[in-house]
Amino acid sequence: MTDLAEPALSAPPPAPVPAGWDGILDADERILWQDQPVPGVDWAALVDPRTAFGLFFAGFALFWTMTARQMPGTGAVFPVFGLPFLLAGLHMAFGRVIWEAHLRARTHYTLTDRHAFIATRTLGKRRLDRFALDAQTPLVLEIGPPGSVYFGESAIRHGVSGPGWHGMGRHGRTRSFTERRRHGFERIADARAVYQLLREATARLSPADKHA
Repeated sequence: MTDLAEPALSAPPPAPVPAGWDGILDADERILWQDQPVPGVDWAALVDPRTAFGLFFAGFALFWTMTARQMPGTGAVFPVFGLPFLLAGLHMAFGRVIWEAHLRARTHYTLTDRHAFIATRTLGKRRLDRFALDAQTPLVLEIGPPGSVYFGESAIRHGVSGPGWHGMGRHGRTRSFTERRRHGFERIADARAVYQLLREATARLSPADKHA
C-alpha cells in the first residue's frame, strides 16, 4: 500500500555563526535570528511613571533655583547648583526617549536555541548582554507595528537627593522610586515570528537548562 502522507517539512537551516562570535556561543549552539530595532523615537514611551517623576523632580529643582536667585547674599553661583538637577529631571521626563532612540540605532539582537543576546555600541564602548532561556522563561509579545518580545525583567531602585534635600535625616528626605526594567527585543519588524521562535526554543529546553 502506497503511503500518501506528505513528508514533514524540515525547519530552515540556522544562520551561520558570524565572525566575532567565537568563544561566545557554545560549541553546538545555533543562531536562529538576528536583526536590529526599527529606528526612530518611541513617543508612546512618555506614558510612563518616569515621566511624572522627572517632571516633579525638574519642577522642584526649578523652584529651588528661582528661590535661591531671589535670596539676598546668595550671589550668582549658588543658584547654578540647581541646574544639574533640573537637567536630570528633564532627561528623565523627556530626554530619555531621545537617548533610547540613539541607543537602539546602535543595538543588535541575536536569538539562539539557548540564549538571547543584546549587543550595544555607544560612546566608544561595546557591551553584550546574554540572557539564558529555559522552559519557564516568561515570554510576552507586544503587537506593533513595530512589535516587541520580552523574556525577563529586573527591578532597579532609584534614590535621588536634590537641592535642599539632606538625605534621610531629620530635616530632609530622599526621593526614590522602583523602576521595573524589561529585557527583550524591542521595536522589531517581525515580532510575531520571533515570538514563535522563542516559544519553540524554550519548549525544547528543560527548567534546568540554565546556561551561564
